Amino acid sequence: MLIESFQFSDWQVTKRYPTSWNDSAVSQNNLVATLISNQRVSFADRLYNLFQNGNFSQFGNEAWITSTTQNADSLESLHDVIHSLTGSNGHMTYLDYAAFDPIFFLHHVMIDRAFAMYQVIHGGSNNYVQGMNAVGSTYTYPAGTYRDVNSPLEPFYNSAGQSYTSANVQNTTQFGYNYPETSGSYTAGTVTSAIKNLYGGSAGTSTVSSKRSVIDDVAAAAGEQQAATGNANSYQWGCNIVSQKFQMNGTYAVYIFLGEPSDNPMDWAADTNVAGIHAVFSNFPGDDNAMSSMDLKVTGSIPLTTTLVAKVASGDVASLKPSDVEPYLTKNLNWRVQMLDGTVVNNAYVPDLSVTVVGAEVTPAASDDVFPTWGNINSYSNITINKTGGHSEQYWSSSSWSSSTSSSWTIGQSINYGVGGS
Repeated sequence: MLIESFQFSDWQVTKRYPTSWNDSAVSQNNLVATLISNQRVSFADRLYNLFQNGNFSQFGNEAWITSTTQNADSLESLHDVIHSLTGSNGHMTYLDYAAFDPIFFLHHVMIDRAFAMYQVIHGGSNNYVQGMNAVGSTYTYPAGTYRDVNSPLEPFYNSAGQSYTSANVQNTTQFGYNYPETSGSYTAGTVTSAIKNLYGGSAGTSTVSSKRSVIDDVAAAAGEQQAATGNANSYQWGCNIVSQKFQMNGTYAVYIFLGEPSDNPMDWAADTNVAGIHAVFSNFPGDDNAMSSMDLKVTGSIPLTTTLVAKVASGDVASLKPSDVEPYLTKNLNWRVQMLDGTVVNNAYVPDLSVTVVGAEVTPAASDDVFPTWGNINSYSNITINKTGGHSEQYWSSSSWSSSTSSSWTIGQSINYGVGGS
């Protein structure tokens, strides 16, 4: 996995999906565009689900804490996969060099926009930066340091030389800008409506958005959603992923497939059977990588419902009922791991890798300005428990969890969208 003959300083400009690791390398932006396009539906589903999570710590952070902590997907985890795919072993792929690529700033503007909308929906200062001890170390705070809304955001200071804190950077208007969704007379309802229009689809509704090219027969898909529950509700599927952040000594990806993956690992990201990609954004690999010994488990989730609805429409699975989906996923759910330099890693050699399937019945929203309501989230541990890197009780409880009064797929415990197989 180490490539010693090349130094990033040899490049005159940043590269994406580079043709080689030498000074004659050129970017392959057309291939990056293909990879991003192939994951468009998965990204939209993940973002839509994330906006429904009223727990700020879970929404913002990918760190796994305990099996009783639901933190399966996060804005940070979704952020990581964009880094990985846009870089595809170029600058954006590695923590050490990502900010040198101009696309870094475009990407982080989108993250800022998502966070700005989230703050409007979930009550601003009433749900913002819950204090907790740092799970991992940074350059300024060792692991275990208590951080809260008033902790300095070093090394960022205002014109008076005072350190910024989360408390005084809560609203983008403080810096003289806002976004279309947070401009004018906006409310939690108007922002929710905008999010549903932009990213909503199969999740939490009895119909599937006709804008999604992956669904050919919208009417049939809607009927099968209702058939799964016997009413106007839908049944949502996904699966949770946990693994180590740094112990793979480089950025890597977990590819989730419904069906067999391509024999050529370089085709996995664009494979027609790939349901989603969970990428773990790490630093550049090296023999002196001190971070590779850190114990920091992170999580992510890949939505399965949209892909399964397409399988129903094509006749590959009878319905979204658990009695139909369980045997289908047991047979067809697979996952593969690959470093972003192209090296394939056996699932057994991925530290703490564990993938588990979950599902829940969801009641459609009463109006356009509110989210749907999630019922109990059920663990289907039997689907992956006998596969390498599958369900582990150490990381994911196999019980059922209540989604409380929140309309979130991710409130309560380790519950969110994802996939697995070996």
